[in-house]
Amino acid sequence: MAPEEKLCPETGEPLVRIGEEVSRKLARKAEQFYVIEYVRPKYASRKNPDLGVRTAALPDAIIERCPADESLLAYVLNAKFADHLPLYRLVEILGRAKVRISRQTLSKWVVTLGTALSPLYEAMKGGSGVRIT
Repeated sequence: MAPEEKLCPETGEPLVRIGEEVSRKLARKAEQFYVIEYVRPKYASRKNPDLGVRTAALPDAIIERCPADESLLAYVLNAKFADHLPLYRLVEILGRAKVRISRQTLSKWVVTLGTALSPLYEAMKGGSGVRIT
């Protein structure tokens, strides 16, 4: 409130705070995509350069040499199978966020993830006593 609104209109005396009223609105923050950068130092021997260069290993990944983090891959699978979005629509959604990934690339990721996650599916299907169809 403006300072003049905190004065009594009849007497001009300051009003006393007696509580508060809370109003809430549900809002949405746009999805955020970001790049994770792994900095891996490289080492070589000065005296014996024929030994080559040594570099720290990258963290394990479900798809080797894939430029997508597991969080993005999970997003793609969730959008495709839980939200029933066809890949062409997912390409459009990503494009509005200035993320350019082709439908062919998304398709390769989905197929590769299906193969990579099949042992987990089999373990869940057989070990829990619950039938998954």
